[in-house]
Amino acid sequence: MTDFNELYDYLKRVSLPTCPACQRKTTWLITVEDAVPTMLALVPTVKGHGQPWKGSGVPAVFMVCELCGFVRLHAFNVLQEIVKDAKKKGGNGAGAPKT
Repeated sequence: MTDFNELYDYLKRVSLPTCPACQRKTTWLITVEDAVPTMLALVPTVKGHGQPWKGSGVPAVFMVCELCGFVRLHAFNVLQEIVKDAKKKGGNGAGAPKT
């Protein structure tokens, strides 16, 4: 499992500096104080008729624009694999997809 500090460092390193909502250069807020509870959201999965499936969801990482509050969600499992692959290659994640 990827260390939360590694994931945080990776996101800080590769995040685009401009917010797509307000079009201003921003610092993305990524909360990692208490690791899992503050960093991850369980984005609900809904059934075909729009009702949420209880206890289901997709683990996601929140990134919030500090200027306008725009929220980005990224699938935790995908980011975890990207960081793990970059670590195996001995790189710093440069060249990885921008988040």
